[in-house]
Amino acid sequence: MGRTVANENFLRALLKANPYDRYHFYLAGPDQLAAVQGRLKDEFPQLAVHCGLWSDLPAALRTTRFSVFHLSDWIVGYVPLAALRNRYAGHIFPITGVIHSLSYARYHSEFLQHIWPGCTARDAIVVTSAAGEAVVGEAFQQLRANYRLPENFVQPELVRIPLGTADLPAPAHIAALRRQKREALGLNADDVLLLYIGRISHSSKKDMLPLLRALSRAGREGTDLNRVRLVLAGWIDSGDKIADHLAVFAGALGINLTVVPRPDNAARAALYAAADIFVSLVDNLQETFGITLLEAASYGLPVIASDFDGYRDLVIDGETGLLVPSLGPRRTEACDLLAHFWNDSRFHLFFAQESVVNVAQAARCLARLIAAPDLRRRMGCCGRERVAAGFTWSKLIPRYVRMWEQLANRPLPAAPPGSAHPLYLSYGRLFGKHFSAQLHDALPVVWSRSGEALYRGRENPVLYEGMESWLPLDRLKELMFLARRPTSAGALSAALQAAGLDGEQADYLVLWALKHDFLEVVE
Repeated sequence: MGRTVANENFLRALLKANPYDRYHFYLAGPDQLAAVQGRLKDEFPQLAVHCGLWSDLPAALRTTRFSVFHLSDWIVGYVPLAALRNRYAGHIFPITGVIHSLSYARYHSEFLQHIWPGCTARDAIVVTSAAGEAVVGEAFQQLRANYRLPENFVQPELVRIPLGTADLPAPAHIAALRRQKREALGLNADDVLLLYIGRISHSSKKDMLPLLRALSRAGREGTDLNRVRLVLAGWIDSGDKIADHLAVFAGALGINLTVVPRPDNAARAALYAAADIFVSLVDNLQETFGITLLEAASYGLPVIASDFDGYRDLVIDGETGLLVPSLGPRRTEACDLLAHFWNDSRFHLFFAQESVVNVAQAARCLARLIAAPDLRRRMGCCGRERVAAGFTWSKLIPRYVRMWEQLANRPLPAAPPGSAHPLYLSYGRLFGKHFSAQLHDALPVVWSRSGEALYRGRENPVLYEGMESWLPLDRLKELMFLARRPTSAGALSAALQAAGLDGEQADYLVLWALKHDFLEVVE
């Protein structure tokens, strides 16, 4: 998945650059926490790193002066994190996140949530391409108009920084891989290897049939397909028969096709090194950037790509490769509504089937580069130089750091931003009538026999994994001592607050002790 590859490489480059004194990671659950802790310990044992759970955030925000929070995906987590920051943190630090796919219908409500008074001038969305910036900007504009949102409902700023790739492989390494892989594939010196790497699915990322038709058309118009090998490599879902269908279709068109399902990193590197041309005629709204185009260019490959979304930012037509014109629909009223009925794959397939990449132009681009090895080498060299100059993570991390510093210095209104979001309802009020009563200060409580046993060390509490930050065990004995004689829930909560817990956490501990029979209500 491009998103996970981009996030992993970004984090690795950030930690290698090490621009900050300390790094904090907050994860959803214990399994994720353990996995991240293990990776960080293996790769960066020298760094000051803290890992915690999302449930730790209120306490962490009260006690730590963070410089910035960066989210792996701007859609998920921004609004609740901003609300927590506004409520618990001692200062307003920047919150940023990066876009990935933008086309899922359910994202519309997420776009809407981002427009609210709790957003500040220090919050930003990192858009990775001009097309992605246009999508997010247009979404905010449409939502503001549709919901007649007031001016004090602000939204995150859009800052364009592309995704990147790892540092470029050495030319000698590429040459050695190329010899080995081309020999393994049975290719002669003058054979041309066309390569596509990405997801192989007619409903995700791109339809392969226009590419096959374009190559067939190039053959009909004079290109010798006997010396051309097309390799399609990438993710194929278990049980999917698409490789078999593509093989049949390619055979009928006279195309020499090889499908490589789920290549690992080493296999991908060997294919890039062995190839002569990288081709990707993306036609699917799921695509926003196109990391594989950068990877191909870093191996010195010219790129034939559709003039579509973020691809046009990555290929300079006629210099680092060739762009194939695309054509989109002008009316989508029914599709707009059906998008909310269909599952994601069905919607993306439907829209992609009216998203056109010019087959005739693609055929001409293929024929031109297949016939011109010198042009391929010149374009490949230009593409590799362009990646080295501005698309490696080592070059992009300083841009992130500058952005974070600039955001942190933005002035804020005199009044602090609100933490309440109109879509975030109070569960206590919402479900209050579920209970016979709700906790109140006058509720009389006392320790139970189990509570006394806990205090005297004869019984241990059972704590479910992930609850530690909300149930500080060092306060339990203190709570039992305070309740050794009948008292009130309000008095216990006040004492716990005086010891450092906030009101909600103090109430939580009292209720948990009642739930597990360490406290009991005085009849």
